Amino acid sequence: MKKLWISYFFILFIYSICFGQDQFEIAEEYFNQQNYEKALDIYQDLARKQQNLKVIHKNYLKTLELTNNYKLAHKHLQKIIKNYPQEVRYKIDLASIYHLEGRQDECNKLCKQIVREYGQYHDSEVRHVAEYFIYKQFYDHATALYLEARKRSGSPILFATELAMLYYRINNKTGMVDEYVNLLAINPSFYNEVVNVLQNVFQKVEDLEQLETLLYERIQQYPSKVSYGKLLIWVNIQQKNFYGAFIQARALDKKKLIPFDFILELGEIALHNNDYKNAIKIFNYLNENHKDNKFHIKSKHYLIKAREEMVKHTYPIDTSEIKKLINDYQFMYEKIGIQSITLEGMRNQALLYAFYLNDYQTASQKLGEIVTTRHATRDLVAQSKLDHGDIFILMDQPWESTLLYSQVEKSHKKEKLGHLAKLKNAKLSYYKGDFNLATQHLDILKLATTREIANDAMALSLLIKDNLALDSTSFALMHYAKIELMLFQHKLEQALDEFDTMLGLYPNHSLTDEILYHQAEIYLGLGNVNASIRKLEQLVKTYGDDILGDDATYMLGKIYEEHVKDKAKAMEIYKNFLTQHAGSLYATEVRTRFRTLRGDFEEKP
Repeated sequence: MKKLWISYFFILFIYSICFGQDQFEIAEEYFNQQNYEKALDIYQDLARKQQNLKVIHKNYLKTLELTNNYKLAHKHLQKIIKNYPQEVRYKIDLASIYHLEGRQDECNKLCKQIVREYGQYHDSEVRHVAEYFIYKQFYDHATALYLEARKRSGSPILFATELAMLYYRINNKTGMVDEYVNLLAINPSFYNEVVNVLQNVFQKVEDLEQLETLLYERIQQYPSKVSYGKLLIWVNIQQKNFYGAFIQARALDKKKLIPFDFILELGEIALHNNDYKNAIKIFNYLNENHKDNKFHIKSKHYLIKAREEMVKHTYPIDTSEIKKLINDYQFMYEKIGIQSITLEGMRNQALLYAFYLNDYQTASQKLGEIVTTRHATRDLVAQSKLDHGDIFILMDQPWESTLLYSQVEKSHKKEKLGHLAKLKNAKLSYYKGDFNLATQHLDILKLATTREIANDAMALSLLIKDNLALDSTSFALMHYAKIELMLFQHKLEQALDEFDTMLGLYPNHSLTDEILYHQAEIYLGLGNVNASIRKLEQLVKTYGDDILGDDATYMLGKIYEEHVKDKAKAMEIYKNFLTQHAGSLYATEVRTRFRTLRGDFEEKP
């Protein structure tokens, strides 16, 4: 009999567990189906047992909130708080119910009590409670808790990153920046982490300007804090204000607070962004003030390179300046000897000889020396072969070009230079009017790992397909491709005449805006500024909303700024640009040019 009773109670126990488990699952199923009334009935039954309270709490409380059963919610929370007084989240849940009922004073009173109590706890517990405040969208109380704990600790940067992200969540960017700036003042090792966050957050112009203003204030207060200066340099780089970045870098360098290569990298960035004037200033400064640095040779090379780009973009091009550059590269080679950097200089020499002095023999000879020397890197050899291929195009020997391009395609397959070689072969096919073969190459290159090459391939592919779709005879496109070959060969006068012929033969053709833009570039290159302006104004007036509208407007503004020296007109064009082409890739640079002309970046005495 005794064994029978034991078996009976065991079966009953198992049944009760299974039945209870079924109740949990059924309630959860109703809850997920948003059938809250039925879920509520089951949760109420389950809530009668203390051991169920924590298990059902989240869904039960949410059900009570969604069904406006605040009275039952209070009853449940009082019970669970009584049974588990150490669990602070239940008290925050009660504050949330007060908030939903509109009892804001009681909500704030309870939250402040929690802040006072838990602000004295260990950091990990403070973080846990603050995160639950944030989960319940009590952002002010989460902030207050972090600040209370900071006050208790005596550390001005405790929870700096947590507070910064909390301020970002509530769109208090000033608070966010303050936290990061304070953090860097005490712990500069966080610099890269802070910059990575700011890179994602501060993308609007007004945000960067606000950050810039704050940093200037901090630098005046704490001039010895390197992190403020480095952060201000970063802000200036984002705005493409390389002069402002250089001023800050120079100030830090004079105090020996930043390394040589930091300023060298700044110069490289300016050069890469086509700000040749300020790149020259930066490299000049390094050469004059750091002659004993081991990277001094590199800065000298970059100085010549920056001057070269300046000369090549100053119209009309002065061949005497080209010869000076060639001599500078030669002097550097003779003084230092064969090194990777001097071989790169020799390559630059070859291109200057070929494209600006028409001395193809000397250019070929120098590239041949690079290819055969054992000191040249694999990539430099490949690049020199590509350059030699370009020179054969200048010499009207495209079959030799194809041979060299194909060698690099094979030796650097799936690498950047291999993709560049394929792009050059595609352009050769395009110049010859073999649009099908060109398109086959270009379609492969759309997936190239280098964005610049992929974009160039996409642009040429679209040009071919769009114009073939509109003109099945392809005569206009073939004519246009031949003129682009003339441009590559620097046959500017001949290309200009052929473009005029095209405008007469194919009026209102889809290529008209490209033709006008090319003509504007040619006239500028020949020193005929007024003719260039007329072409650009015609393009902007007729095709301002098309793909080249922003390019033409930007170029027009630069001409008035750099060649006509009409500051007011340039500012007017830049202002209109920012209104009409706010999403353009040139927008940041245009804004910087506008602010420069306005005097925002003038060095303070």
